[in-house]
Amino acid sequence: MTSKGACEASEGATYDSEISLGDQDADIHQIPNATPKPTFSKVEGLINTTTSFIIMDLETTDLIRQNVIPHITQIAAVEHDTGSQFSCYVVPKAPMSSGAEDITGIMWDGTNLRLNGKVVAALPIFEALSNFFLWLQKFNNAILIAHNGKKFDFRILSNAADKCKLFNLYLKQRNVSNLMS
Repeated sequence: MTSKGACEASEGATYDSEISLGDQDADIHQIPNATPKPTFSKVEGLINTTTSFIIMDLETTDLIRQNVIPHITQIAAVEHDTGSQFSCYVVPKAPMSSGAEDITGIMWDGTNLRLNGKVVAALPIFEALSNFFLWLQKFNNAILIAHNGKKFDFRILSNAADKCKLFNLYLKQRNVSNLMS
């Protein structure tokens, strides 16, 4: 339970007799008009440029815990305008946490990768990343977008690319212009 003093310290007085915003009576007789929607116009420098928005997601063996980076079990991406898709299951080199198995339905038994109990084709991480980077080359001025990407997906993707000695290829993707979380 929060004390009145703590609330008032962060919000100001919340209830007192004769409390108001000023000495004058407030005008409560009319609801103000809605704020009009802003108008947008093209930025001249971008008219002849195409931007590809790539929404991506990684599935992994676990969360990032105590700076231990989990292994990738799936790379999935879709280009927003064309609907072009990339999906690849990845053979992990670390065991799956039970939480990751429950959330993703992906299970690694040391020999086979399974999705909801069915064996799926999976590639070694080097091959999976190489294929993903080749797929990205199809797009001009690509912006990679991932929910929680800054704290999770992009860290894991960068770490895997570095360990596979593909980090320079990842960074030199001239067509990838930005990462958005």
